[in-house]
Amino acid sequence: MNTLWDYIVDLGRRMSDRALSDIQTIEDWEAVRDERRREFLEMVGLDPLPERTPLNPQIHGTTRGDGYTIERLAIESLPSVFVLINLYIPDGLDEPAPGVLYVCGHGMIGTEHYQAQADLWARRGYVFLALDTLEQGDSRGDHHGIYYEDDYHWVDRGYASSGGELWNSLRALDYLCSRQEVDADRIGVTGISGGGALSWWVGIVDERVKAIAPVCGTSTMASHLAERTLNGHCDCMLYHNLYEREMSEVGALCAPRPLLVGCASEDPLFYPPAYRLVVDQVRKVYELYGKPELCELCEYPGPHSYSKKVHDEIQLLFDRHVAGWEKPVIDIEEKKFEESDLTVFGGAPPAEDRISLMPILLSTPGQTPHADSIDDWESIRKQKVEELNTKVFLHFPSDPEPLDVSTAGDWDYGGGTRLLVRDFTTEDGIRLRLRITVPEEQTGTVLVGLMGAGDRFESFHGNVSGVAGGHAACTVEARGTGKTSVHPNQEWQLLRGALLVGRTVAGLQVYDLLRAIELVRGLDEVDSDRIFTYGTGEQGVLAIYAAVLDEQVDGVLADSPTATHVKGPHLLNVLRVVDIPEAAGLVAPRPIGLIGGSLRPFHWTRRLYDRLGIGERLVMGSTAREAFQKISVFSDR
Repeated sequence: MNTLWDYIVDLGRRMSDRALSDIQTIEDWEAVRDERRREFLEMVGLDPLPERTPLNPQIHGTTRGDGYTIERLAIESLPSVFVLINLYIPDGLDEPAPGVLYVCGHGMIGTEHYQAQADLWARRGYVFLALDTLEQGDSRGDHHGIYYEDDYHWVDRGYASSGGELWNSLRALDYLCSRQEVDADRIGVTGISGGGALSWWVGIVDERVKAIAPVCGTSTMASHLAERTLNGHCDCMLYHNLYEREMSEVGALCAPRPLLVGCASEDPLFYPPAYRLVVDQVRKVYELYGKPELCELCEYPGPHSYSKKVHDEIQLLFDRHVAGWEKPVIDIEEKKFEESDLTVFGGAPPAEDRISLMPILLSTPGQTPHADSIDDWESIRKQKVEELNTKVFLHFPSDPEPLDVSTAGDWDYGGGTRLLVRDFTTEDGIRLRLRITVPEEQTGTVLVGLMGAGDRFESFHGNVSGVAGGHAACTVEARGTGKTSVHPNQEWQLLRGALLVGRTVAGLQVYDLLRAIELVRGLDEVDSDRIFTYGTGEQGVLAIYAAVLDEQVDGVLADSPTATHVKGPHLLNVLRVVDIPEAAGLVAPRPIGLIGGSLRPFHWTRRLYDRLGIGERLVMGSTAREAFQKISVFSDR
């Protein structure tokens, strides 16, 4: 395994291979089903679910169709967050009718693009609700933030655009079920592409849905990675896979309700071996219920689109399991209306529309109180470290591989200083390198510096040595740095790919730094009684987290650290626990140096150290070498 991408792809393959292997009986499944549904909600940023505030529906006009009326309306999924809807109501209803929730895919003119689907179901006697997805039609907001806009703060907040879309879809379902024309006990959900994935998500979390029919929206994590189809996917197709759940493991949460998965065999985004595997794995759970026939794959030739075959199969599925009637299938017809006939706001949503704020509105920031004593702070610190271990750094191996240290160099570095170069295993056979300069007269103190992606060893190690002064200085090449770094144009692929296996590149680098510290402690050639971590910029923040997670680290020096994770480094869910000033506080009562850059937000950290009576252990605004000289004299061990 030579590259970080190889590592990510291998994790994806292993996830796909072992999916549902722990489920052998119906009792096995029912024992984990509720928790896995909660896990899924967390992975899309909806645990806990937001409050279901009033929908405040507003009808902005109607349009007549062939045997039905279309209401053009808006609801509020959250206060002043407008979800735009076309509701197709068949004429002559004398009793509540079955309903179809349709989650639109990526048609730039929203519900107008999918009107032929709506027309078919309305002519069939169903009340049909189509909702615009974010960034489509009249809707503002963004579901491409990571894909196109480098909005990686979504990751830190635990926000996923799939969760934003899902929440809007659930509120649209609330509205559909509230209509007097609709029998709330007879609801099906379907959609294509991004809407295919979202329709499956709706079925997973809401059992009001009696049948689910996703189209052209299904694959394995392994395929997304190995075939690089991930590069063509909107963020709304994916979840932040904190719990390493393959699509089949979350998709099976629909069981035993009827599920029909439509897939086109020439779809460039979803490959046949992958979607067949997903359906086969999901069907095993249906078999445990004794209902394998309710999990179907409808495969048809063609590109990323519908076919008559899948249209016909979904009609039969919903008639049988939603409506409870038998009718001959009908053919889809060409679109009948212009965009102006179906738009809700005419391209101009009201000024109070807050839909662009969904990444913030659906995020739950962590709260870290100050303390007035070391004992009180210790209780808070332990709780926060536990949250970091379970929500952010969940995948640090519980049984680490042996370091398997090998010597790559041992030289006289001049002036009585030795240079040691050591290779070691961090995890899964990945070999990394560290270099350490050891003065002839060792002090027992070692400064361990973490390289960044753009750093060169010679210059960065010179920086670490200069900061260390007469102490031992160590430089660590973590994954994604040094010889394993990638071109900046490719970093987005690593960041997005890592999320599919529940990792972040920054999180992997924290683990690598911790393993390097373990190595340094065991070197016979080095007196390592006191170890301090060090980094510049984002790497300085990672040095802080290494010190927080390893209580035997004696202190940390961060040069020009970013002051908020919104600016990086990006760690999954971290803002649900702490932001960087609070993370720095978790080092207390050990010493910490914060220098360079904008330190104003770290006044929170300053107030904490002062209130704990250890203000001298926080050094701010000095040079790196001076700051290290000041903090290195403190040790509680």
